[in-house]
This record gives sequence, C-alpha cells and structure tokens, in this order.
Amino acid sequence: MSRLAKMPPIEQDLYACTMCGYCVPVCPAYQEAGWESASPRGRVFAMRQYDLRGPLDRLLRRHVVPGEAFARAAWECTGCGACEEVCPAYIPFDRLWDDVKAWMVESGMGRPALAPYLENVRETRNIYGKPPEERGAWLPPEAVQAETPEGPGSRPRPSRRRPLRSSTGSAARPPTRSSRSPGPSSRSSTRRRSPTGSWVPRSGAAAPRSPGWGTRAT
Repeated sequence: MSRLAKMPPIEQDLYACTMCGYCVPVCPAYQEAGWESASPRGRVFAMRQYDLRGPLDRLLRRHVVPGEAFARAAWECTGCGACEEVCPAYIPFDRLWDDVKAWMVESGMGRPALAPYLENVRETRNIYGKPPEERGAWLPPEAVQAETPEGPGSRPRPSRRRPLRSSTGSAARPPTRSSRSPGPSSRSSTRRRSPTGSWVPRSGAAAPRSPGWGTRAT
C-alpha cells in the first residue's frame, strides 16, 4: 500500500455534518451497495476517525487510515449532488467528494479502469474519444435546428413574487414600521417591568381591574 498523502483542508465540512442520515437513502451508491460505508454519512464518519486518530488507535489496533476499501467507496460516488441537495447543514458535498477523489489519486489509489476516459477527455474533450465534428451524428437527417432555440437563458424567468396591489389596481408599497398598526407590543407604553419581574402600570396609567380572590368576575 502506498503512503497516504496529506488530507485536503476539508475538516470544517466534515465536522459540520450532524450525522442526521438524510443523505443515506438518496445516495445512488448506497442504494446499489446497501452498505453504510458507501453512503455520504459513512464516508464522512471514516474521514473523521482518520482526522481524530491517536496513539490509542494503534494500541487497540484500530485501522482508521483510509485504504483501498475507502477509496473504492469514494469512487462509487456518482457526483449527482443528491446529498448536497438534502443536507440541512448546507455542506458543499459536490466539491467535497471531488477533493476526496483527488486525495485518493495523490495517494496512489486511483481507479486504473478510468484512465482511458481521462485520456479521451484530454485529447477530444469528451469521455467517448469521438471528434467534436460527430457530436450531432445521433440526430436524424430531417432534424433542423430552430432559428431561436429555447434554452435556460433564452427567455427571462418570471419572478415568483407578485407585486402588492392597492384597491385602485396600482402597485402598492409595503407598509413601513411607522405606518403599521400598534399591536400587542403597544402595552409597553402603559406598563413597565418591576425589579421582581412582574408587570406594573406606569405612572399616570390606570391599573387593570381583575376579580379578587373569592369573587366572581362579571
């Protein structure tokens, strides 16, 4: 086994994980393998153990250094971004797994089966190794490109928020703080808090009436 390279600076993202498990059921690698080690949570746990390694791990013969099994689990990640989409801690998993894969390559644990695809990308800018001129060869002969093709940036995206409208139909401005109705917070103008924590009327304000003990409120 080759010497493990230095771990990339991903500690902040690793310890931001709450181990909630939202990423586990949506991970295609976990759905295929069925092992926790193939899920994003399992990989984060393994890297945490490596970052927290100490002399006790050596005494107990705990293997916390990422090896071939971890490298295989890291390369099983498809980069779909489903874990990043459901993460409540907003961890950038898409970038994190790319850094982890690069870490495995630097440590000599890359995937030899992917080497031909890498060479294709370097030479032809695509994984198939085909020339760019044949990019549209799959289209039928009768297919003709429109003069104004529709795409993500072809038309302005409508806003989801609708402007406020007044009774006359014109756009109304949202109310400012000074124009809003006073509400329950207006009680602070007639009452103050005593040193014991109870509310007492301010000077000049009438005290609220309440039925005494043993009397019935009318």
